[in-house]
Amino acid sequence: FYGLVGFRGTLDWRESEQDGFSRGENASISEAFGYFRNLWLDGFDVQVGRQDFDEPREWLYDQNMDALRAIYTRGLYRAELSASTNFSDASQRDENSENLIAYVTRDVSDRTLGLYVIDRRDDREPNDYPIYFGARALGEWLPDAEIWAEYSLLRGYKGTTDLESYAYDLGLTWSGSVIDPYYLTMGWAFGSGDGDPSDDVDEAFHQTGLNDNNGKFGGVTSFRYYGEIIDPELTNLGVLTLGVGRRFGRRNSLDLVWHQYAQDIAADRIVNSNLKGRPTGADTDLGWELDLILGNRAWSGVDLELVLGTFEPGDAFAQNDAAWLLGLQARFRL
Repeated sequence: FYGLVGFRGTLDWRESEQDGFSRGENASISEAFGYFRNLWLDGFDVQVGRQDFDEPREWLYDQNMDALRAIYTRGLYRAELSASTNFSDASQRDENSENLIAYVTRDVSDRTLGLYVIDRRDDREPNDYPIYFGARALGEWLPDAEIWAEYSLLRGYKGTTDLESYAYDLGLTWSGSVIDPYYLTMGWAFGSGDGDPSDDVDEAFHQTGLNDNNGKFGGVTSFRYYGEIIDPELTNLGVLTLGVGRRFGRRNSLDLVWHQYAQDIAADRIVNSNLKGRPTGADTDLGWELDLILGNRAWSGVDLELVLGTFEPGDAFAQNDAAWLLGLQARFRL
């Protein structure tokens, strides 16, 4: 048995052309759990309390939740079953949700196959019961390349509306010896849209709400891989990604990443986007974004990240004013 209590504090300074300067700060207990190893048999562990739910691409979840989690590891296989919620320090949706997660993986060397079911239940009116069924393949399935392949079906209901949608995300980062120390990335992600909002079936995919869409391509730091500025949820959206990066030793990297965005069905909103402006709903072309990310891990326990980004709106917007971002982030782990 062992236990852990962890604290997290954040400071956030923002300067926006529209909203001016703002400052935010937050402190919370990030983790407080007990962990029992080999509780009744070898390979069977139980974790109880506030704990970090995380996975490599944070496409499904990256969230601290209050949970009971059972983990069984046997050979190449690992199975996790959990029941969780958030008692505090979370959104209203998360604090009123009961989550049941089953996640099974098979790991061979640097390759992972996974299957999952994520059931999120919110009993407030209207009842919101989304259930996600999915499969994924991650790792070095091709020579000198790290690939990701995600596929998810969303079923369930919200009030009297049935949920029937899907999404996928495919891509790879290639770092062959002929281009060393550079690496190249390409990817395509798609989340279905709803062609008839007036019927009793919602065909627009929505991610779990526990996701961050944050990961690495080949560098030392993770970033928002659907775009640092627009940072959308994969709903009614297709995202084409092309990138080139370079490592400078083991502790520094530079990534240049380009995204092209198009809606599946023309609509007047981009779900969970950072953009203030809204599309008109008359065209599917949302535009493109270019990000430059500099990552540094020069000191143990300290991660530095500098982001420069620009977003150029497409025909879906009535105005063609570009958006810009300059961001600096520092993480300190004690």
